[in-house]
Amino acid sequence: MTEMTNMTDTDMTENQFGEQRPSGPLHAKSGPSSQSVIGRFGITAIVNILLILILIGALIFTVLRVRDQDSQNSLRNSAKTAAGTYGIYLSSYDYKNLNGPNSAWANVEKHATAKFRHDFETTSTDLSKLLSQYNAVATGQVVDVGLESVSSSTAVALIFVDQTVTNTVQKPNSVTQPLRVKLTMVRQNGQWLIDQLQVPK
Repeated sequence: MTEMTNMTDTDMTENQFGEQRPSGPLHAKSGPSSQSVIGRFGITAIVNILLILILIGALIFTVLRVRDQDSQNSLRNSAKTAAGTYGIYLSSYDYKNLNGPNSAWANVEKHATAKFRHDFETTSTDLSKLLSQYNAVATGQVVDVGLESVSSSTAVALIFVDQTVTNTVQKPNSVTQPLRVKLTMVRQNGQWLIDQLQVPK
């Protein structure tokens, strides 16, 4: 009998030069496969892209937050400035020029909503007769302005005014009295307008 030798991993094959080489799998140590290298580089790239997106998102959030804060500060400053100016107009008058050009009352009507303008005209018409009778003059000086609330469309301000009044009854002396006014303004076409006036008790 011919002896047969079982060969598994070391079966021999003959190449074109008559050399015999193992036909089974090679056990030599090989380097990392191209797929694993690409896989590692692919994961790294994805992680880097995610980090960049996170940083961009954080930057956009910060910029928007700063812009919103700047917008709020701008609204507050403009409302506070307008309230201070209107406080002077509302607490000042001169019997020689109650409704004429550049008078305090004319400025009130110029910076008022239609509703407030109508109410103010009604009140000032009745008051003008009395002021003219006693040669009354009043000058308002704003001491402080505080904002109770402010938004893009409405602002409520508390105005503290020292009003100095002179008339024929009190001549030659004048009287200075402190006033506290609650002023509601609305914003139209980028301008604050007087909409409501209250004198807190």
